Amino acid sequence: MPQSVAIYCRISRDRAGSGLGVDRQEADCRELAARLGWPVTTVHVDNDISASNGKRRPGYQRLVADLEAGRTDGVIAWHPDRLHRKPIELEKFISVCEEHAVAVQTVRAGTVDLATSGGRMVARMLGASARHETEHMIERIQAQKRSAGRAGHYRGGRRPFGYDDDGTTVRAGEAARLLDAAQRVLLGESLSALAREWTAQGVLSAAWHQRRVPTVWTPAALRTVLLRPRNAALIELDGDLVAAKWPAIMPEHTWRALRTLCGTPGRRHATTTEPRWLGSGQFVCGVCGACVRAGSNAVTKPVYRCKASAHLSRAAGPVDELITELVLARLSAPDARLLLHTDPGVDTEGLAVQAAALRVRRSEQIRLHSRGVISEALLAEGLADLTEQLDECEAAMARAVVGSPLEGFADATDVAAAWAATPVSRRKVVISALMTVTLAPPGRGARQFDPSTIRVMWKTGR
Repeated sequence: MPQSVAIYCRISRDRAGSGLGVDRQEADCRELAARLGWPVTTVHVDNDISASNGKRRPGYQRLVADLEAGRTDGVIAWHPDRLHRKPIELEKFISVCEEHAVAVQTVRAGTVDLATSGGRMVARMLGASARHETEHMIERIQAQKRSAGRAGHYRGGRRPFGYDDDGTTVRAGEAARLLDAAQRVLLGESLSALAREWTAQGVLSAAWHQRRVPTVWTPAALRTVLLRPRNAALIELDGDLVAAKWPAIMPEHTWRALRTLCGTPGRRHATTTEPRWLGSGQFVCGVCGACVRAGSNAVTKPVYRCKASAHLSRAAGPVDELITELVLARLSAPDARLLLHTDPGVDTEGLAVQAAALRVRRSEQIRLHSRGVISEALLAEGLADLTEQLDECEAAMARAVVGSPLEGFADATDVAAAWAATPVSRRKVVISALMTVTLAPPGRGARQFDPSTIRVMWKTGR
């Protein structure tokens, strides 16, 4: 009779998180131990952990460690499949039990005699049967989910952000956040800034209850949540999109524009660090017409420099201050609300199809170049043209989807406060909608900021 017996309990799924399944197993195992007269010294538990998906089972690992160390020489489980559902695990367990003369008993299948060839054969047959049952169950579940998906029904799983546990009832608070984030990304805000905002505001993920710690949102996690087809009442199945039978959180054209914007290969994604200066990549060099970028001079003061050459260098601070004053004055004018009028007749679905076609053409250009069909020069020319068309298409979709980029400013009660509370990435979008800013050289030896060297061209209707 073993001198130190361990009970092992496991349940694959504990939806309620109550542990009742493993509690019942332990009670049955203790009853068996009492009938056998085996002294139970340890209980190892793996709750809500499958034995077939490769996940680490801490309780089982401790059990094997105790067996190898000689601290335990008897094991009781509710059924052999609670211990193993993978033949490779079973073989290691058999080896350990053989080496250390471990006795094994189960509530449902009786004695598992691993000391004899016949007992090992029975154990292996039970293990193969359990493995077959698992694979058959997986196939059945996958078939059921595919069938449900084709019919537009919820296919189960963990609660998706924006919906209740049933996967179909919209959670108003989370849904509002998703729609707001989608619109702000389309307006130019970075996923990094939004992720920091959600983290600071204590927005909890759908799975927070599993860890019971505050959610730290990353740009990648936020992007994943935003781009789920279910947000637009769609199901992705075998590469196709199927209409779902639950309410959408955002219009389909909004979701498509967002997916296009965030998923375009070769473009600067909105997961980059939040910019600090208004004109970087946006203001224009007055010498050659190229965009400027932000940098630092010899005394580490921020400056705008031409991206194409060294013929322009302007202190960034005074320029940003001037442009901010002009923008706030325009948005505070009595007729500022007129700036919100947009063209409602834009074919967003057509634009989405056009964007997809342009991406395919761009991929084809790259493929032809890799095969040596077209030269480097032809590739560069073709990609530049396609990228320009794609940028125009995406910009048109963003404007059509979310309305005017001036929303929240031209109609704000306190424009200055709204501006101060807005990330730089969003301010850049507002400036782009209102004006084109050209920076002329300050002049040789100039020490004072001269506003006349900053040329502002207001856009039509602004």
